[in-house]
Amino acid sequence: MFPTLLELTGLPSDDQQEGQSLVPLVKQPTRAWNHPAITSFGAGNFAVRSARYRFIEYHDGSRELYDTKNDPHEWTNLATNPEFTSVIEQHAAFMPAEQHSILPDNSTGQQAYAATAENMTE
Repeated sequence: MFPTLLELTGLPSDDQQEGQSLVPLVKQPTRAWNHPAITSFGAGNFAVRSARYRFIEYHDGSRELYDTKNDPHEWTNLATNPEFTSVIEQHAAFMPAEQHSILPDNSTGQQAYAATAENMTE
């Protein structure tokens, strides 16, 4: 959101900030856009949301892919369907190469990540 706010206020862009200004989409909502939304929860858990798909990759390597146009409630995981290999590859290309710790050591997110990691070793 920060790049969007900078552009809306007329302030100069800041290359230190991640993301793209959404102003072009506000002005022209149907324009082509190759900047999916990327979210994370804990280390190694990322989701990439494009106009049609949501791709999730967890720190344990498991994956999920949903066609939100045909499956808006995300009931059918398409990640193991070979027909969607190219869709997965396109979305996986947006996964961050580096991760930065943004949560304090004893935050809820860190506790959830630690609990998941412990369950994987059992």
